[in-house]
Amino acid sequence: MSPSEFVQQLVNALSLGSIYALLALGLSMVYGVLGMLNFAYGELVTIAGYSMLAATYLGAPFIVVALVGVVAAGIASVLMELVAFRPLRNASFVALLFTSFAVAQLIQGAFRQAVSVRSRGIPVPELFDEAVQLGPVRISVLSIITASARSRSSPSRRSCAGRARGSRCAPRRRTSRPLACWAYVRTA
Repeated sequence: MSPSEFVQQLVNALSLGSIYALLALGLSMVYGVLGMLNFAYGELVTIAGYSMLAATYLGAPFIVVALVGVVAAGIASVLMELVAFRPLRNASFVALLFTSFAVAQLIQGAFRQAVSVRSRGIPVPELFDEAVQLGPVRISVLSIITASARSRSSPSRRSCAGRARGSRCAPRRRTSRPLACWAYVRTA
């Protein structure tokens, strides 16, 4: 492998890693605020994506499409909370874990039956398709945006996790130390 190929693969890995880091940040924030792991978190992204695709088919401009995705995920999240999680709020951690897994499976099954198992792309503005050429390495604008969003969100998570118990950012429930460390939440 040539040095330019290595650098290009490194840029690609950092871009994909930034996406995973944003998803992990969302999961750890949900755990920190609600005191539960929500396995249906990925399905909220799917709901946002398919609602964006529907808005695209209706001919909406991209900014409206993006807003539709955010609103649809927000509504789905509130519905999940009201229907599945709130009735079990005082249940054990394991019961909440199984509930979130069941909600994820129900949403996946509904999408498989109603829509398709094939993934579909959402048309984006040409700006996101462009790339910056730095010598032999190409970096897409979308990769730059994703990496900058991840880097901007990490310091706020670290400063929030370091606050004293009882502050706005502290978890509501007392958690076990190993699980809290795995989810990037401080218990003391």
